[in-house]
Amino acid sequence: MMMMMKMGAQGTIQQVNVMPMPMPTAMTMAMPVPMPMMTMPMTMPMPMMPGVAVTSSGGSSGNQCGDTLVHVGGGYVPLPPMPVIIGEGCDKGLNNPFGHNNCFVNVVLQALWHLSSFLLWFEHQHGHFHNTTACVFCALAYIFQQFRISNTDSIPPDTLRFTLHVLFAQQSKFQIGQLEDAAEAYEEIMWLLHCSLRPRTDNTSHLLVGGSKSGKCNPPCLVHSSFGLSFTKQFSCPKCCTPVVQLHESFILYVNVNVLRRYHCLWPDQRLGFLINYTLQEEHCSCPNPRCSVKSPFVQHLMNNPVVVGVGLVWASEDPPASDIEGVLNLIGSNRQLHLPDIFNMANKTTLEFSGMICFWRNHYNCFFWKKQMHSWLSFDDSLVTYVGEWASVQHRCLLGHLHPSVLFYEKN
Repeated sequence: MMMMMKMGAQGTIQQVNVMPMPMPTAMTMAMPVPMPMMTMPMTMPMPMMPGVAVTSSGGSSGNQCGDTLVHVGGGYVPLPPMPVIIGEGCDKGLNNPFGHNNCFVNVVLQALWHLSSFLLWFEHQHGHFHNTTACVFCALAYIFQQFRISNTDSIPPDTLRFTLHVLFAQQSKFQIGQLEDAAEAYEEIMWLLHCSLRPRTDNTSHLLVGGSKSGKCNPPCLVHSSFGLSFTKQFSCPKCCTPVVQLHESFILYVNVNVLRRYHCLWPDQRLGFLINYTLQEEHCSCPNPRCSVKSPFVQHLMNNPVVVGVGLVWASEDPPASDIEGVLNLIGSNRQLHLPDIFNMANKTTLEFSGMICFWRNHYNCFFWKKQMHSWLSFDDSLVTYVGEWASVQHRCLLGHLHPSVLFYEKN
């Protein structure tokens, strides 16, 4: 028998006895460690975030993981491998108790879980490195396991929440109880997954958390090649003829909503990719010659062939008018496909399907994702999961709740 605790009514903490259950095989995952009983008086429920304790047959920090064991009540119990299951039973909510502000983490977790390309890649990524004090890969593995096997309608995101809290403590970002930007959280999580696929070296250790992310991932890891955008901006200065090639890597392509809508009004029949390209061209590149500094249009060349692309919508206000929200929703609904050659010069004629979006309104995030098996859109608002139906119903919900899209996800079919 071992002692654990759970949150009772009105935020009280209750102590319970739990019998550990043996599991036969091992998998690269980490599980939260129960925190010691808190006896101090509390005026409100405190965030109960588990630690991430991992022991691997491959070694300690900086070594590649083999069969990772999970710390449970003072002993180590291996978790069995589980096949990827994408179906009705896996549509669970994520907890967000009062004061925790988990919503920005919850929408990112729902996005990663419902992007089938990412989930299949993650399931078949058998080895990774522990390069940081806490492991995002292990945190995701544990939560995805709970999506599959938990018999509850809503599960806690605490493992990932606490991992980000530990990793970004020095930057005072993603701390427990703080509300952060969901798009930024998505990018940081993807970057940390990139780090987990690379062995740590002395000349790259400063890049792991909060450091500069400039420079090409060479050779490209699976995170960058499949879920990122690696492209160059090329132009020749019209005044001094200086040739310029700028390298860019990003997990989200950010677009100004006001400029995008303006071009949509000018060319309502144009595809979304062309409109995004026109919008990006508004940000002309500057000549690096200090005697010149002339701004010039550029050509973008995509160097990889991603299976998932995130498009970030940058709004001028956190509370835009309903007419702007409706206009953007109509644009999204009439462009269910994103043709990457409309935005970039590239060898492959890649087309991606619109699969979901993260929305925001007044310090709260929720998200919508298309469920192929059910031919229906689903709404995820923390612990509440709702079957919405067709896109028209999604638009109606967004307009009623004043939800404006923040990140759009497009995926290869």
